[in-house]
Amino acid sequence: MFETCLYVYGIVPAGRLEVDGVQGLDDVPAEGIAVDGLEAVVTRHPPATRFDATEEALVRHDAVCTAVMRLVPVAPARFGTAFRDEESLRGELANRAGELKRILERLEGRVELGVRVFTSATVERPEGAESSGTAFLEKRLAERQTAVGLATAVDDRLARLAVARTSSVLETPGVPLSASYLVGRESVEEFRAAVAALDGEHAHVTLICTGPWPPYSFVDGAE
Repeated sequence: MFETCLYVYGIVPAGRLEVDGVQGLDDVPAEGIAVDGLEAVVTRHPPATRFDATEEALVRHDAVCTAVMRLVPVAPARFGTAFRDEESLRGELANRAGELKRILERLEGRVELGVRVFTSATVERPEGAESSGTAFLEKRLAERQTAVGLATAVDDRLARLAVARTSSVLETPGVPLSASYLVGRESVEEFRAAVAALDGEHAHVTLICTGPWPPYSFVDGAE
């Protein structure tokens, strides 16, 4: 019978972790387990503990990653990542040490910033039997082309200030662009200023910048 299971919040370079006072799920103090130049940020829980993705649990997971990120690069783990004992966790870290070290090198000194572009412009279907369905579709196409053009222009401007980005165009109606950018800490304020400038340049559009966050979107296969 296993005496504990280990819930993982993320991976950091060994020897640089400070988690004094940091509490994870169920208010359990966080700690580090080091293997081959890496350190896993974990909390210990009773065996067979279920980690349900409640809002409270997701917030606490992010809070631990954010607290760690302030001092050291972190490759955040996917919510719910857990190991049945230290041996299995150490084995996984040893097997993936090279990959995880490369990811952490890429994340050194960098954070994630999120940007969403909102617009209230919509095309309503004409009323009446005499209304042209073709005209409606043409307006919808024009709306989409405008949104794509806006998203591309915004993304191109912001990408110049980022090391990497992930973006989605028109993922939902009224949101031409939803994107994440990997930005050097020294460039965060410049990036925010660029978002504010773009917001002022485009009428009927709102740009929202969030973060800095742990770089969830840029850990590749580190989950």
